[in-house]
Amino acid sequence: GRQQQTQEALDLLDAAWDQLPLERVLQSGVVIARNEGAVPSTSTAARLDEWFTKARRVDSGSVTLALLEAEFRDLEGRDADVETIYRELMARDDLPVTQQAIVANNLAFHLAKPDTVDEASRLIESAINELGPHPDLLDTRGLVALVKGDTEQSVEDLQEAILAPTAAKYLHLAEAQLAARQVAAARRSLEQAKELGLEPTRLSRSDRVRLEQLEAALAAPVGA
Repeated sequence: GRQQQTQEALDLLDAAWDQLPLERVLQSGVVIARNEGAVPSTSTAARLDEWFTKARRVDSGSVTLALLEAEFRDLEGRDADVETIYRELMARDDLPVTQQAIVANNLAFHLAKPDTVDEASRLIESAINELGPHPDLLDTRGLVALVKGDTEQSVEDLQEAILAPTAAKYLHLAEAQLAARQVAAARRSLEQAKELGLEPTRLSRSDRVRLEQLEAALAAPVGA
């Protein structure tokens, strides 16, 4: 998949369908699709559509499979489908509290946009109330605060989030620092993200946009 031999990679997965857990097959399929570029090709999307349909017939109640499908729909740019999957999971009464909080966090991340930020804020606060200030949850809350224009709270949350460092978290921190006019700090955070292996193919669609905008802003001449 990393060598852009997508169909051959999917053929190998297809051949292993009955020998591996469904979650493993679909997770690998999504990773392969990511490596195609910004959006999966029509043939790859059709193939994974078929696999997700088949997987739902085998295990219709799997939360992991639903989360993987949401990840793939996000990669395709199908925002409404992503939201539907998360809302259907949230409506279930058989999920443990921890899984409910994880889904709430994912939906909050997805809804961290100007027109849905209030709901995103309620969702992430409910997740933190259940699980505590876990770095992954603080990462989402920091992004929500940034959308709300509270750069001080955003930077504070994201600085705590990187106590469990990932490339994406440093990317989010860099975005918040730039919004707070902490340009030098933003450059350092972006550099740290790259040292941790920041690659567009490993990012969510929204994070790819963040990276493009951040690099463009940091590359612009002072005062431009």
